Amino acid sequence: MSNIGIYRYVNGISLNGCEWVLTEKDDLMLFDTSEEAVTWLNNEANEFDGMSSDGPMSEEEWESVGIYVGEYLDWLSEEENTNV
Repeated sequence: MSNIGIYRYVNGISLNGCEWVLTEKDDLMLFDTSEEAVTWLNNEANEFDGMSSDGPMSEEEWESVGIYVGEYLDWLSEEENTNV
């Protein structure tokens, strides 16, 4: 089951919760592995702004700019987990 998502903290503050990447149909975009998620990020960044000549970014480099990859279920409350 795919449960790896891409997120950022609202206004860059972890206390504010997370905003997750969605599909065009407003469904949560999930990946099987962190590597797939990072590849998607790099492809989207390249399409969006032509990405610098430095090449694709690693997961750690994405984190340094406030974009994170992680398991979606880790972020649900205990009550919400029972409904999944």
